Amino acid sequence: RGKAVAANSVAEATGMIAADKAYVIPQASQAEYIEQVLDICRREQIGLLCSLHDWEGPFLAKNLARFEALGVAAVVSSPRVMDICLDKAATVAFCGAQAIRTPRTWTSVADVAAASRAGQARYPLMIKPRCGQGSIELHAADNEGELSVLCDLVEKRLARYASNGLL
Repeated sequence: RGKAVAANSVAEATGMIAADKAYVIPQASQAEYIEQVLDICRREQIGLLCSLHDWEGPFLAKNLARFEALGVAAVVSSPRVMDICLDKAATVAFCGAQAIRTPRTWTSVADVAAASRAGQARYPLMIKPRCGQGSIELHAADNEGELSVLCDLVEKRLARYASNGLL
């Protein structure tokens, strides 16, 4: 009795193909994103909005009242929760404050080197962007030299992703 309406910046995304109706819209970081999502909700009489993309969450959360005014129930966490969940260092800090164990985590090559000298870090170590998703730019470093080179590489690639509107 219902229908699935999809919106994505990529027309060929699986959800777009499977939906009853699909709209190509800007990425969440672009100024027009929220207005276009609101317009689709009005036009299609959307009752429930679910985002399948982590990076849309903060933009939707900050505009929750606008969706509610249209009668749209947006399934999204609060901006505070989104900020914690999308930042691995913030997640580790939050978990620590709740006495939830996490893997040891460092945010710089210098911190890892100091931890290694103190016997608190052992190679191989996993490198993952602080604010990435999935396995994007996930690497293993077998020593401090590899760690340094891989961290520089990841930083450059993330800057390129961002400049191309991919993050």
